[in-house]
Amino acid sequence: MPEATFPFTAYDVSLDRDSLQTWDLGGDGMGYAVQLAGSLDERWARCYHLIRIGSPSHTRFHLDTEKKIVWFACRAEDSVSKIQPVLDALAALVQSVNEAAESQAWDEWGERR
Repeated sequence: MPEATFPFTAYDVSLDRDSLQTWDLGGDGMGYAVQLAGSLDERWARCYHLIRIGSPSHTRFHLDTEKKIVWFACRAEDSVSKIQPVLDALAALVQSVNEAAESQAWDEWGERR
């Protein structure tokens, strides 16, 4: 997965909320998966990982870069309407990752100059 090169405007990864679907976690129960829209590169994936492990509230969100999805576990009785706050938290995480990846890209660009 190549990294973004300059010039670029911004990382614009977002959730495709319409793609939300149930996800079978095997012996661990059920969950949901949602597709990511936009370009993922190595820098973005690194930032996602660092932010995710740095916050206990984000550890439930697992990124699959090849499928461009994020999946997470939930209770069997959780309906789609009950997980909207979870999706909002995921959207905030993705936005934070966009900002971190863009900042890192600019820092790297400044170091090369």
